[in-house]
Amino acid sequence: MTLKKTEAAAPDVTGLVGDIGGTNARFALAHVGAGGIRVHSVRVLQAAEYPTGVEALAAYLADLPAKDRPDLAVIAAAGPIVARSSSPTTANGASPRPAWSRPPASSVRG
Repeated sequence: MTLKKTEAAAPDVTGLVGDIGGTNARFALAHVGAGGIRVHSVRVLQAAEYPTGVEALAAYLADLPAKDRPDLAVIAAAGPIVARSSSPTTANGASPRPAWSRPPASSVRG
């Protein structure tokens, strides 16, 4: 999907967008450039296959070519956030396990 740009030219940037819930973890890349915004590399992962949201995110990133590594990320997590960690809320309101926690510093791009 490509959205046309209506404002002044912005620098080329690739961002990861994600939604981590109790049932699915959805990720995609959004590339912003002179031609607008292009969303690609969409992937839906089953949350039950990953002990944490960080591990689901790592699996998504591991499958990306180096040229597609994002410059930034915006991640939504369903459920309450307590002490920098969140637990997912599934369709029935259950919180089966921690979904997200701060990743180790070695996994953060500087």
